Amino acid sequence: LSSNPAATATTTTSNSCSSPLISTEDIQNISQGGVAIIPNWLPPHLITAMHDDAQQLFQDGQFRPDGLTNTAIKEQGFSKKADRQTFRGGAGWDSDIGDLKTRQEFADRMKELRIQLAQSLNRPTLAEDGTLKHEMTYNWYEPGAKLGRHLDEHHEETKGPTGWMTPTRRSVTWLVYLNEGWTKEEGGALRCLPRSDASIQKNTVQVGCHEGNLQVGWINDGLDPVFLDVFRESGGAALYQVNNNNNSEEREILSAMDFDVPAQPIDFSKFLKEDIRESFAQIST
Repeated sequence: LSSNPAATATTTTSNSCSSPLISTEDIQNISQGGVAIIPNWLPPHLITAMHDDAQQLFQDGQFRPDGLTNTAIKEQGFSKKADRQTFRGGAGWDSDIGDLKTRQEFADRMKELRIQLAQSLNRPTLAEDGTLKHEMTYNWYEPGAKLGRHLDEHHEETKGPTGWMTPTRRSVTWLVYLNEGWTKEEGGALRCLPRSDASIQKNTVQVGCHEGNLQVGWINDGLDPVFLDVFRESGGAALYQVNNNNNSEEREILSAMDFDVPAQPIDFSKFLKEDIRESFAQIST
């Protein structure tokens, strides 16, 4: 099951359920580019009900193939025969097909989580309800099915005029596993590639987003996040990093001058000052 509030939670049925909210330590880990793995995040009765709901919906033919872009299909060997299958409930998660009561109970828990994350990560739109703001789906993978590597979100400005047409952005990804008695031989193991602990300890600046500006890369071997600000007084854009000085955040402009964001594909390194250009690793185009 994947929903759209970049943490990952694994849920099992063997132990008692913990609080639906997450700890301060987990939030700190997420904010600095880590991954939170929380066993038994849902109560056993809800896990069982959601598992049964997903199985029944699958048997009733309510799942549909849901792949990635044509680029992913071509470059990563993705095919319709090896696609994940997804239940979106027609118009949304609140479709009256299947066990709506169970899915609503899960949605209520996710709303409570979103409110906490909105406050803790300074991402206020996480808490707001509305069309297309918080996507929740059941995902079903048959043997051999896969989802190719991809980036969940790009900066609005890099997508051209259409990037600003909707007030939404993929902010946090949450996965809840409903497998019964899962073993590694089945495949589908969780593999995470977060920042190293050493990198997090050296730089405690929040990653991903800063004051509404999306991160587009790293400098200094993944130590310092680089953000794109497109609301400059000049009318152009700038790349910057955040420095903590005596518990006060200060922006350091990294681009040689303000610039207009070109059409994709974009190489942000050419806009950086020469002395830091070589250390830049881009993550978003």
